[in-house]
Amino acid sequence: MEKARRIARAAACGAGVLTAAVLLLPAVLFRVGVWTAGIPCSPILTSSGDIVLTEAEKIEAARLTGSELDVTIGGDAFITQLLRRMSQAEDTGRESVQDVPDRRAGLLRIDLHFKRIIGKGRLAASTLFLYREGEDVLLEQPWQGIYRVDGGLEPWLREQIASALAEGIRE
Repeated sequence: MEKARRIARAAACGAGVLTAAVLLLPAVLFRVGVWTAGIPCSPILTSSGDIVLTEAEKIEAARLTGSELDVTIGGDAFITQLLRRMSQAEDTGRESVQDVPDRRAGLLRIDLHFKRIIGKGRLAASTLFLYREGEDVLLEQPWQGIYRVDGGLEPWLREQIASALAEGIRE
């Protein structure tokens, strides 16, 4: 009887370890893939949760696309300010469960292009989406989370976009 209990406990423990391994495997593989691509991933903590952003010096430019907009803005000052403003976002506690938010009207896609080139000459990128929901301005990081940003990010981005378009940095 005692032997049967030990076997049952060992089986239960083994099943728990196996379950944990299966659940952690995708996260480990993602981290290894990011590491082998040479893209450092360091979360910048916000007040309520964390949004995953890389260091400013690792980013070449931000490509901003919307319904009739496609502009790429680079420069250390812009990238640093953009990441600083995004890192102050507050976690809404809502999950992002898709590649692109359902919101189509007023959706701004932000692709942060890394300086390092990966396979076949492509630049790696991290994608976020900015949109309004009622009075809130939200920043969604696919499969990571949905964050509420302060009202200053949206007008600041509009100003930066207008300035870039005036200078003719349009793709």
